[in-house]
Amino acid sequence: MRAINSARASIDVAAYSFTSKQIAIALDNASKRGIRVRVVADAKDNGGQYSAVTWMQHKGIDVRLNGRYATQHNKFMVIDGITTQTGSFNYTSSAIKRNAENTIVIWNEPLTASAYQQEFERLWQEGS
Repeated sequence: MRAINSARASIDVAAYSFTSKQIAIALDNASKRGIRVRVVADAKDNGGQYSAVTWMQHKGIDVRLNGRYATQHNKFMVIDGITTQTGSFNYTSSAIKRNAENTIVIWNEPLTASAYQQEFERLWQEGS
């Protein structure tokens, strides 16, 4: 949440499973602050009407689903092109409340963010 709230220009999210209301609301709030938010998520796990991805799309956030892989299993964010959040943490309620998950935020490291940004752009171009 701190990484999302730190954004000044952009947040790009690659997600496998995305059901966390708390994170979806934070991304929507960032969008309302004028932050460009884009989300690419696994097509099979996020297409339902109750998915946070569907909710964000209805809120006007740019969303693409990537169905090219058996599982699009990425879990990372690139914030402002300089900060990266990554780890095993799915953006789900279970990840927050029940699972053993990990995440790391690499603050102000543009070289790392650039590598993740390239992967995000590739996944984004593959999505629809």
